[in-house]
This record gives sequence, C-alpha cells and structure tokens, in this order.
Amino acid sequence: MEKKYGLNNINYISLIALMCIVLTTISGSIVNNYYAWSILGIIGGLIQTVGKIGFPLTIMVSGYLISQISEDIYEFYKNLIKKVIIPFLVYSTVYNLLSLGKYNNLWYIRTFIGISILAPFIRLFIINISDKLLKILIIMIIIMRFIQI
Repeated sequence: MEKKYGLNNINYISLIALMCIVLTTISGSIVNNYYAWSILGIIGGLIQTVGKIGFPLTIMVSGYLISQISEDIYEFYKNLIKKVIIPFLVYSTVYNLLSLGKYNNLWYIRTFIGISILAPFIRLFIINISDKLLKILIIMIIIMRFIQI
C-alpha cells in the first residue's frame, strides 16, 4: 500500500486546534497581568476567546479518529490501557509527587480517557440509529444546552 503524504482536512483541523491551545496558553499571561479594560487586556481576552475552541476541536478530531478504528473492541481497550491509561497513571503519579499535588493540569487527559472508553459504544449507537432519530437527538441536545439543563 502506498503512503499518502501531505495534509488532509483532519490534519488541518488538528493544526488549528493546536494553534488555538497555544494561543490560549499565551494569552493567559496577558489576561492575568493587565487590567481587563486596558488595550492589552482586551487583546488578551479576544485571543483567549478565540483560542477556547482548541480543546473542543481536539476532542472532535479524537472522536472522529477513534470512530474510524475497525479493530476488535477488546483489542481497542487493550491498546487504550497500554498506550494511554498506564502512561497517564505513571506520569500523573510522578508529577503529583514532584509538585506535591499543587497543580491539576491533567484534566484534559482524564476527559480524553473517558471519551475513549465510551467511543466504541457511541460508534455502535451512531451506526445503528436511524437518520430521523439522530436528528431528533441532536435537536434535543441543542435545546438542552440552550436552556442549560
């Protein structure tokens, strides 16, 4: 099989997500060090607002890539445990010991692990649901989000 080189749409979205996350990180120092209504405070706030789309984009790309996996569910979980969960547990244990538990910057990995655990079941649900029921579900989610349920 011949390898394809270059960027496809998922790679572009991943690149945008990465740049947004970096923007959010950079803008944190601007927002924290200047008054909200100063020029730099406003610019930092705008940069941070635009950058906030990075994490949801990362989750969507991850979900899409996980949904494309066609391996056996047991193999999927075995790889998830071996490649994500065990390294996360080791890293977070060492990190918490060295930082004396002062920082909690690994929340996004916990979110990713939770979504990854549910992904095969969500994939089966999406494959087997009718288009009409899927549209109703999406509308219900939008309404619940709009009224903050």
